[in-house]
Amino acid sequence: MSGLAISGKAGSGKSTMAKHVLAACEERGIPVARIGFADELKREVLELYGIDKHMVGGREALIRHGEERRLKDPGVWIRPVAKRVRLAQVCGVLPVVDDVRSLAEYEMLRAYSLVTVRMVATKEWRRERLLASGLSDDVVGSQSWQETALDLIRHQHVVRNFSGATLAARAVQLIASAV
Repeated sequence: MSGLAISGKAGSGKSTMAKHVLAACEERGIPVARIGFADELKREVLELYGIDKHMVGGREALIRHGEERRLKDPGVWIRPVAKRVRLAQVCGVLPVVDDVRSLAEYEMLRAYSLVTVRMVATKEWRRERLLASGLSDDVVGSQSWQETALDLIRHQHVVRNFSGATLAARAVQLIASAV
C-alpha cells in the first residue's frame, strides 16, 4: 500500500477528505491510519503552554512554535511522520497524511510513494468552513509559505471542494489509486 498525501490551503477540506477516506476504508475492511505533521506540534504546544488551535491566538501560537523549532532543526516535524508512514506501509496499513504544507513534506511523502492530492476551494468556501469550525478566517488571504508553498506543485489528483461536492465518492476513487 502506498498511501495518500493531502495538501491544500486552510479550510479547503484536507481533514474532511481524510475523514471520508478513513470511513470508506473502514467500510471496505482496508486498514488505514491518519497521520499528521502537526500532531506532534499540537501535542507539544498543548503540553508546554496549554494552548490548542481552537483558542484565541492558538493557530498563531502553533505556527510560531513550529517555525522556531523548524529553524533549529528543519526535519523536526518530518522525521516522526516518515517513521509512522513507513511503519504503516510495512504493516499493511494505508497511511493518510492530511496536512501536507511544505515542499520538504511533499517530497518526503513522494519518496515513500504516497499518492498526492491537492484540495482546492474558493476563498469564500474556505472562509465559511473555517468560521464554521470555530477558527479564525484571517488566514484565507494569506500569502505565507504555509498557505502557498505547494500552489505550483503538480499533484496526482486535484479535488475541487465546494457546496454539493461529492467528497465521499472522490474518496473511494483516491483509495483505489493508493492501495
